[in-house]
Amino acid sequence: MTESLYNLLATSFRYVFILILAVLFFRMVSLAVQEHRWARRPGDSAYCGVLETVRGGESIHYGITRDNVIGRSRRCDITLLHRSVAPVGVHLYWGRDGWILYSMNGRRPLRVNGQTISRKTCVHDGDLIQLGNVTLRLRLWDEEE
Repeated sequence: MTESLYNLLATSFRYVFILILAVLFFRMVSLAVQEHRWARRPGDSAYCGVLETVRGGESIHYGITRDNVIGRSRRCDITLLHRSVAPVGVHLYWGRDGWILYSMNGRRPLRVNGQTISRKTCVHDGDLIQLGNVTLRLRLWDEEE
């Protein structure tokens, strides 16, 4: 009797295990399909706008996401190769009150529209952000674009 009970449990567990694996596999496939559809939506982009250089001969555009660290270091999301820019200069992110900008290095001046900034500040489309001797214009995209 115990051997037949053992065989019954072993067979049950074998099929339950296969069923669990099948459910996990189909769930992973459905998530992958959903992510693929989301990534391919027309007009959808990971970027929310751009920072464009204002001074200098050639205008350079840096794509911004909802969370950006800007500085001279290659570890930053946006790297500005200029000696006047701090290695880790500023943090630009989408917050509860809109786009927030603050200096991560208090020794180097940060200016928005010519005003020196010493604390977190809301920034808007068209604002001029100056890090050291580099001036950038913030261009935000509307949701329709």
